[in-house]
Amino acid sequence: MACRYLSCKEDAEDALTEAFIRIFKNIGSFQYNGEGSLIKWMKTIVIHESLRIVERKKRIVYREEWGEEDILLTDDIEENIDMEYIISLVQSMPDGYRIVFSLYVIEGYCHKEIAALLGISVSTSKSQLFKARNYLMVQIHKLRMYEMGRN
Repeated sequence: MACRYLSCKEDAEDALTEAFIRIFKNIGSFQYNGEGSLIKWMKTIVIHESLRIVERKKRIVYREEWGEEDILLTDDIEENIDMEYIISLVQSMPDGYRIVFSLYVIEGYCHKEIAALLGISVSTSKSQLFKARNYLMVQIHKLRMYEMGRN
């Protein structure tokens, strides 16, 4: 999970270490609220520790300008694309895209929660998600074009 927020493996390991220290120190104050609540609590701590490292290193760049990769593609994405390839694409995203995408798509946070968590506006969260999705579509489109050229 930490790797989704941090592009450097060593930073992800640091976040996980800090998260487990925090979990072990505070496990006595955890209040059980039904099935899955412990896992959700632990995930939240890992996310927060990952974002602390990002903030400490000042790595989040929220791109407002549009580039070549920001051309909206409307083609349907083929379902047979390798999941490992998708994961590698998410990890290759610019930090702002990757973090907002992970919080929204994978963790299920809403834009208001993401904005509060990251100290950005709701519109920036929405913009980064749009650009992240578009980034994925462009990269997948490039893969398709490459594969068509090989055949």
